[in-house]
Amino acid sequence: MKKLGASFVKAGSILYLTLACAIVLPGFWGLHCYTVTSGSMEPSIPIGSAVYVKACSFERIKVGQVVTFTLAGSALTVTHRVVSVDQHKRCLRTQGDANEEMDAFWVDESMLVGVVMLTVKGFGRLLLFLGTVKGRVSACLTGLFLFATAEWEENAEHGEGKSIVRKRNR
Repeated sequence: MKKLGASFVKAGSILYLTLACAIVLPGFWGLHCYTVTSGSMEPSIPIGSAVYVKACSFERIKVGQVVTFTLAGSALTVTHRVVSVDQHKRCLRTQGDANEEMDAFWVDESMLVGVVMLTVKGFGRLLLFLGTVKGRVSACLTGLFLFATAEWEENAEHGEGKSIVRKRNR
């Protein structure tokens, strides 16, 4: 039973660290993570997916690439496929894979966030949860629980978990 508990703690710790790395490390390579919250790119990018986006120069954008951009005058981001590029006007036309028509607006170069480099199905749901107070508290408590349990297992394994009470001589 003790070995099963230790295995659970190790597996949980590995999963916890893997998720932490998946959230933090991409930033070192210039990748920014966004969560897909609509079905406009289904089935290629399902709702709840995380997309890792890398900034690139406008000249490198090609028809068929999936890009993320901000809506004019808004902080909202959209991830759609490029259907045409106007290098002279420095703008794009985009369309969601599930949409029958192109987007009604041009994506100006200043709106472009970057090109989607990686998509992880379902991971965006976790990112949305971790963006809430409840999610951050849950992540911290999970980390503390795994750390405390690992320490307890380590101490129990070396006999340090026993309480020794000594009487003082008077």
